[in-house]
Amino acid sequence: MATLTADQLKKIIEKTNKIDGMEASLQNLSDQYDKLMKDYNSLKTDYATLNKEYKALKGQVLQSSNDINAHGIAINDLEQYSRRDCLEIRGIPVTDDEETDEIVEKVGDLIDVNIDRNDISISHRLSDKAITRKDGTIFKRDPAIIVKFTKRSTREDFYHARKKLHKRTTRDIGYNRQREHPIFICESLTASNRQLFNKCLEFKKKHRYKFIWTHNGTTCLRKDSNSPVISIKTDNDIRRLQSS
Repeated sequence: MATLTADQLKKIIEKTNKIDGMEASLQNLSDQYDKLMKDYNSLKTDYATLNKEYKALKGQVLQSSNDINAHGIAINDLEQYSRRDCLEIRGIPVTDDEETDEIVEKVGDLIDVNIDRNDISISHRLSDKAITRKDGTIFKRDPAIIVKFTKRSTREDFYHARKKLHKRTTRDIGYNRQREHPIFICESLTASNRQLFNKCLEFKKKHRYKFIWTHNGTTCLRKDSNSPVISIKTDNDIRRLQSS
């Protein structure tokens, strides 16, 4: 065997040290990789847990939202039911010292429904609200008269006879000094149902439906005399009608 010189031995030792250093570096990288993988797996587990919790919370929020909507609908239906014996008369100007019961009686005579004071539980003007037109101008119209009847049958007779107001105006009940106004009889709606009715009214005009009315607080639409009646109870009903 040949004898190694000092230089050769030195080079071998240097290479050995480099290999040892590389092995140490590789081991360090391997340890770091193992740590990263461990952290990654831990984060993956945490993500899966959080995602599961998120889906559970999302389901709870959705259920709560549905419950709130259901409660809102129930409250609105209850409020509308409380108005079942009421009607509103619109278009009649406000005068000094007016008697709203007397006005109801006069409108009854106009539509051939005999009304006396015993048929009226209470009547009064609603609050005067300003209305903003599409052009931004603001105006105030005469507030409606709301009347609560003592009998449902009287209320029904009064409401069903509203068609007899066609071409009749405030002049026909003695308002000769004021500008002539058409008279309307409508159901007393909750704020939510009134808003829905206004949306349906816009839909009617845009899509040229011929008829719109309310029945026990529910808005009804009809394209023409030969078309079926469409009941609108929610905004979703309008959206479905628009999409069809």
